[in-house]
Amino acid sequence: MWPRGYFDKYNYTGVDIAHQIVEECKREFSGDNIKFIEGDFLEIELPKSDVLLIKDVLIHLSDEDILRSLKKIRDFKYSLITTDIKSNGWRVLAGNIKREFKKGIDLNNFLSVIYKSMKRDYLTNDIITGSYHWVNLADQKWNLNSLNLSIIKTFDYVNRGFTPGRSTHKRIFLITSSHSPYGT
Repeated sequence: MWPRGYFDKYNYTGVDIAHQIVEECKREFSGDNIKFIEGDFLEIELPKSDVLLIKDVLIHLSDEDILRSLKKIRDFKYSLITTDIKSNGWRVLAGNIKREFKKGIDLNNFLSVIYKSMKRDYLTNDIITGSYHWVNLADQKWNLNSLNLSIIKTFDYVNRGFTPGRSTHKRIFLITSSHSPYGT
């Protein structure tokens, strides 16, 4: 446990698009150096800081919006970004099958739907913002070098406890920007 007042010398601003989340965080965590803002981080001007934390946001953004996010984080010396890179389990398979049938696939093609759902490659494909897909920023698809961004370190872990019947492979990226006014 951190000693009381340990973080008092640091300022923290949390941003979330969900009104209810912002209000809950304000009630529970607000203080002189800790505040919360409601808004779309792609649309608002983020406070200047040394470190930007983005937790489980990119997985809900279209590829175009992920690129907008990556361009926006160039202004920060460091960014810690958490994403899902893979999910397993019977709930994932059931959800994938349900998605396939919602597309209007005929029950006569049941085996091909099962096969495609088990393969799950489409979860790395583009989505509309608000949906869900896996995002591995180490993939060449994102071409971080062209954005003056570099991955310094990654840390992988598996979240098994969040949803019964599902394990999610997550990755934390520590990214630095040579574009940042702070330098690298």
